[in-house]
Amino acid sequence: MIRFLKLSVGALAAAGLLAGASSAAAAVLYDNGPLNGSVGSFTMGGSGGSYAVSDSFALNAASTITGVNFGAWTFPGDMVSTVDWGITTTPGSFSGFIYGGTAAVVNGLSSLNSPGWSIATDSFSTGPLSLGAGVYYLVLQNAVATNNDAVYWDESDGLSSAAQNIIGDLADFNRPNTTGSESFQIIGSTVGGVPEPASWALMLIGVAGLGGALRAARKPRSATPSSGPGRKVSRPHPA
Repeated sequence: MIRFLKLSVGALAAAGLLAGASSAAAAVLYDNGPLNGSVGSFTMGGSGGSYAVSDSFALNAASTITGVNFGAWTFPGDMVSTVDWGITTTPGSFSGFIYGGTAAVVNGLSSLNSPGWSIATDSFSTGPLSLGAGVYYLVLQNAVATNNDAVYWDESDGLSSAAQNIIGDLADFNRPNTTGSESFQIIGSTVGGVPEPASWALMLIGVAGLGGALRAARKPRSATPSSGPGRKVSRPHPA
């Protein structure tokens, strides 16, 4: 029974440490602005052609990327099902990616904007990707929607620099003094990131639990009293 309790304390302590380490895992590493829905958008799929849009993003520290959120425009009732994505260090490049693939898209809640387009913040998983600190470029292309209709990437005019394979540089394309960049967030975690306050509390509980378990392990067991015929009194010995 004592051994079981020790194991339980140790398991809880370890769980506290793991929870503290993992709770800071999911975070927005780069944010180029939320869904705007009113400025404009650029084609990144469908419409009978091959379209691609590239946006820069910066990482301040070595990071593990796990996913991307992006603003999408579609015809009313359409939903994006898949998108080809890539990450490169070359501005204006739409091939030769460090990482890339075709991702299944998770659709967010949609609404209609004033011009009558269906707009939503969609997302997809990239799997764990290791990137050092620096500037990179996210490319979205060949997006597929219901009925193979066109898919557009929402313009947010955030800090990113942006380009499309047909138009070229998107700065000042719709309006003067704008970047022409799109709404998106890079999701992941920094390598060796500092845990959040709640994580520190869990980690302290875990450390305290491990300390208690170690102290209990050093205590000798008390002698077992004789309580009936044939019961021997054992000498104290380490647990």
